[in-house]
Amino acid sequence: MQVRRRSLVRFLAAAPLALSQPERRAAAAPPGPLVFDLGLYPVAGFQYYEGMALLRRGQLVEGQPVELRAEPGNPYDANAVEVWVQPEGAKLGYLPRAQNVTVQRLLLGGADVRASLASVEFEGAPWQAVTLRLTLVAVAGG
Repeated sequence: MQVRRRSLVRFLAAAPLALSQPERRAAAAPPGPLVFDLGLYPVAGFQYYEGMALLRRGQLVEGQPVELRAEPGNPYDANAVEVWVQPEGAKLGYLPRAQNVTVQRLLLGGADVRASLASVEFEGAPWQAVTLRLTLVAVAGG
């Protein structure tokens, strides 16, 4: 590449001016929360609690948030995590025993674990009627 003399002179003349200017940076947006997908979970015991009645009445919809509650005093599973739908205050069931240890530890540790209905099926086996999507929300730099 060939540099013309005039271009070089203009560049050299402008360099001190450019170097003396304070660096301009765009204002950084405050960091938002970090959201980690914890995966999909079926609801164990769905057919034994209030979920089937809510399902028949059309009160369960995809995307609907649900509440997770650690239940360390459960006599059958010390790592139990209950699934509740709000605002009805109806219990849907539990996270499966094989998948609840980490989630319960996060909840008991004060982590912001959120759950919503990922799928709602009106046909098929009752234990496959509802699937949850769990996410962990953390503040960046916090």
